[in-house]
Amino acid sequence: MKKRTLFLAAFLLMLCMAMVPAGPGFSSETITLQDSAEPADMPAARTMKIPVAGDVAVVNGTYANSNLNGDAQLYVGTGYDGTWVTGRSWFKFDLKHLGKDMAVQAATLNVYLGDEWVPENEPVGAYYCSNDSWDTTTITWNSQPAIAGTYSDVIDSPASPDMFIPLNWYSWEVTEDVRTTLATDKVLTEVLRQTEEVGTINSFLYPVRISQSRFYGAYLEINYTTPTTDGLTVEGISSGPLLDYIQNPCPELGWEVSDPDYQDYVKDYEVEVWNDPLYNDTLLWQSTHESVYWAHNSFGADPPGNSHPFGRSDEFRMQMKYPSSSFGRSGIVDKIYFISAFETGFMQVEDLEISLVGVPSSTDLTADMEANLEGRTPTVVLSTSIFEANVKDYIIEIDIENTFFLNEHLNLIIDIRLMNNTGDTIRLNRTTTGGPGSVAYSYGDGMRDTTTATLMYTRTYDLRVGFLTQSVFESPTWGSMNAFPFAVTEGTSGRFQIKYNQSFIGRSGYIDKAYFKVSEIDDNAYFENLTISLVETPVLGPLDHVDMDSNYGGVLPLVVLDESLYTVRNLGHAVVIDFDLTFYYSNTHDLLIDFQWDARIGTSVIVNRQSTSSSSYRAWDLHWAGEPRIGNDTAGYDFLLDIVPSEESVPLEGCVTLVNATRYYWRARTCDSTGVWGEWATADFKYEVLTSGPEHTTPVATPAPVPLGDEVTVSLNVTYFLGIQNVYIEYAGGNHSMSSAGDTYSHSWTPGATGNVQYTIYMESAVGTWSMVSGSFEVEAGGGGGFNPMTLLLIGGAAAVVVVVIVVFLMKGRGAEKT
Repeated sequence: MKKRTLFLAAFLLMLCMAMVPAGPGFSSETITLQDSAEPADMPAARTMKIPVAGDVAVVNGTYANSNLNGDAQLYVGTGYDGTWVTGRSWFKFDLKHLGKDMAVQAATLNVYLGDEWVPENEPVGAYYCSNDSWDTTTITWNSQPAIAGTYSDVIDSPASPDMFIPLNWYSWEVTEDVRTTLATDKVLTEVLRQTEEVGTINSFLYPVRISQSRFYGAYLEINYTTPTTDGLTVEGISSGPLLDYIQNPCPELGWEVSDPDYQDYVKDYEVEVWNDPLYNDTLLWQSTHESVYWAHNSFGADPPGNSHPFGRSDEFRMQMKYPSSSFGRSGIVDKIYFISAFETGFMQVEDLEISLVGVPSSTDLTADMEANLEGRTPTVVLSTSIFEANVKDYIIEIDIENTFFLNEHLNLIIDIRLMNNTGDTIRLNRTTTGGPGSVAYSYGDGMRDTTTATLMYTRTYDLRVGFLTQSVFESPTWGSMNAFPFAVTEGTSGRFQIKYNQSFIGRSGYIDKAYFKVSEIDDNAYFENLTISLVETPVLGPLDHVDMDSNYGGVLPLVVLDESLYTVRNLGHAVVIDFDLTFYYSNTHDLLIDFQWDARIGTSVIVNRQSTSSSSYRAWDLHWAGEPRIGNDTAGYDFLLDIVPSEESVPLEGCVTLVNATRYYWRARTCDSTGVWGEWATADFKYEVLTSGPEHTTPVATPAPVPLGDEVTVSLNVTYFLGIQNVYIEYAGGNHSMSSAGDTYSHSWTPGATGNVQYTIYMESAVGTWSMVSGSFEVEAGGGGGFNPMTLLLIGGAAAVVVVVIVVFLMKGRGAEKT
């Protein structure tokens, strides 16, 4: 039995459709949405919201060959007992921005019910469809692909007629469908239909289309956990008094990571060293792969900042537009940072949603907030019922919970919606006049979901953008396009290689994804039997286009992707290639990428590049414009990488000099395969150099002297207030560990010759300081355990016979002689 999710909203009702021969409600009338609602039980843990990329209804009967993309609403159910008309709703979700190894704890399909016709409900199920070739502009009842025979989830309670109530959200669990999609083509199709479409009562539902209202359109909600960072160590020490006496001026800082998500992995880490336990005074040292770029800095020119959008208790929707000239690089956005007018503070925002989108136009924002998006669907990068953040050093950090590729040649719009700020009054720094950006916003009751701005200004808020992707090469101009390798002649096979200079990558790690910046494309570009191989090649200079295998330099390449039908997908003017296998790149030699395929199908893709560049070499053997092409040259293709680090510790070295007898506070955190960061784990240590070595007593040899052939034991007491690490004794040219019993250390052996035996004992404290002491003892001939000339060893044949000859000395006393 499925528990439904109910959300009431102030929604204008549609007129219930009458039962007339024209059918139940096939009109283009739109619903006027007045208020916002979100599913009631949105988890407090990490969630990701992905709006539907396309939705449409199909119906049979009179409309079986009609495409209903022009209708404002969707249809689910049956009319006249299923003998007259049946409706289904189709939903398509684009998951190309998610890694195929992303660990999905749970996923739900969320649909808002706008109205119903004949309120006698029947169970409605969500059905998975593996065929994603359908299009919203052409699909009909008769052309719809086959769907799964059983539903992924169903809403079948409570009993009719209260199963569905208009103006409420409903959700179906589709976890396995999402996992399957991520492992295949990354396009998810879900279909809502009645579980029984024949012989049922009249029951018709009208879900809201995203074209009808972007905020009430269907969406996926994906739940997942973040990694837990713990087990912090300094020089391998996790606890105890040794942490107060760290001797190494560049100590190794280590950590451990755990994540309950299946097959999840650590994508990156951050380590910081501070001068105070609150981590809010002076950041002394930092190790991170994130590259932070200033999009705009007003230098605090307009204190005390502006209360929009985080400093008011109103409902709020705001768009901020930054021209492409604000950005000097592209990449996957990891975090965005706003700059507060105040050094510290606490922000607590209700129902916060932040979306990002890149648009071609650089003109100022208008009052039509939907038109400002220029027909593009924004990526929801954060959606949470409660968002909390501390202002530190004037900075508000917002961790992105969805993948967004920022293209420096597009203009960025940040769309912020919220209900309320119950924390401190957070004011943001901005340039009030003269641009380069613009803003449009509205606030007050019902304005979180407004599509109309009441205030527009030429204004630019201070913004920093954090990138995790490694930028290998970015051409200085946009629009210098090339057809190789994604736009070769359709239906032909080909091979293409490109080699990037090792110095342009500059770091080692596991390569997980690659990005080529391209022209705008749709989802109809395919390659048959595509393989992509990576190799770290020692070959320098130009590539050989005749013997392309020779470009490997004798190194065996790794096939990182092998797909029978690979779909080339656009992610903000970037082709993202998610490898099946990660490739370890040591940053010792150049990186060679080898594409091979049997045929290209559908739309061509044009790659941005600099025609002459010292960054890379390329070679090709393929067809273009109907002609065979073979050759090589230099060309700098716009290229970025996701590199996953392999280390779980990092030396504190570089720009910080530790001060003796000083305590330091450090912390570490990691992010998962989605790029979402876990909480900080904190620890501290004291750098205090000690020079004193262990204390000891005078070593004693027992017995002394020692008869040749007998065992001797050398022992002494060794102490140090932090403990002893090792005690060694050196004699006869070799070192030997001494065993301990409390503070007493001893070592036993049997000397092999007579004479004076000298030894030296080396003592190492727990912090690595040393002491030493020397001693000696005599080894004498004879003794109970040694060689006795009265004992003869007779060896004969294979056996040894010991014959003991006892000579008895009879000593006669002088008195006896006299008797």
